[in-house]
Amino acid sequence: ELKSIPQKDFLEMVRGYGWQEISFHKINEDGTYNENVGLTLGGMPLHCYEFNSSGNIVTDYWRNTNPSQGKREDHFMYSYQNNMVYIGHRAEFQVISIEGDRMKAVKRLHVHSDKLGEYRDISYVVVLQRLSDKELQAVKEQYPNG
Repeated sequence: ELKSIPQKDFLEMVRGYGWQEISFHKINEDGTYNENVGLTLGGMPLHCYEFNSSGNIVTDYWRNTNPSQGKREDHFMYSYQNNMVYIGHRAEFQVISIEGDRMKAVKRLHVHSDKLGEYRDISYVVVLQRLSDKELQAVKEQYPNG
């Protein structure tokens, strides 16, 4: 059962920090999940989220061959009823837990199936690591302004 994280507590834990995805674990049909499936998730880039310290703005950096396309800034909302983080109008991930500098969340990805030529949703447990100020600055320097 998912334990609700009050909005005030969630915001205190994330605002002013960067959170980098460090591992993905595919969720099986029986609810268990596998060991880390790789840092690029089948070629998809990892994300780093920077939650603005003064408001509900998040900057999402993701690895991309063209860094000018690997950054977006948008409003975010956290729903304590289901621990869901929304960026813009899109559900980004559902927080399972935050303990110290680690966050676990469920991410649902809409991916193309090579076998059937159709799209399907796949769910992953993703582990995020809170970045130090120095680590977050290094991420920011990889992406041009604008």
